[in-house]
Amino acid sequence: MKSNRRRHGRFRTVNTRFVAFVVMLAFIIAGGALVNLALRHSVSLISADIKALEREQKTIADDIQREKTNWAAMSTSEEVESALRRHGLHMENPRGERIVDLSRRRYGGNTAAATTEYASNR
Repeated sequence: MKSNRRRHGRFRTVNTRFVAFVVMLAFIIAGGALVNLALRHSVSLISADIKALEREQKTIADDIQREKTNWAAMSTSEEVESALRRHGLHMENPRGERIVDLSRRRYGGNTAAATTEYASNR
């Protein structure tokens, strides 16, 4: 006996495995794109931090160089004498008996002997 259903030739049934594969592939691609965006964002933040730290490092290096230059200018004998006069201090070279020679050659590395000699000369 024939079935009473009509068959329409216009519509084909879709294979569910193929649809599931396409949907899974779309989810994987979308997830990969989101991960890629997140990684690019974090890399750009880290890059900005590195650039800021490099600028700070350069500023500190410039400050160090400026202070070295200032110290070299201030530690000349003329500047030291000027500072002593400005503060009203009087300094002179020590007498010969007040000078201690702590060279390793003279005492063979024994600084205690040099200290003892200094104490006995006082």
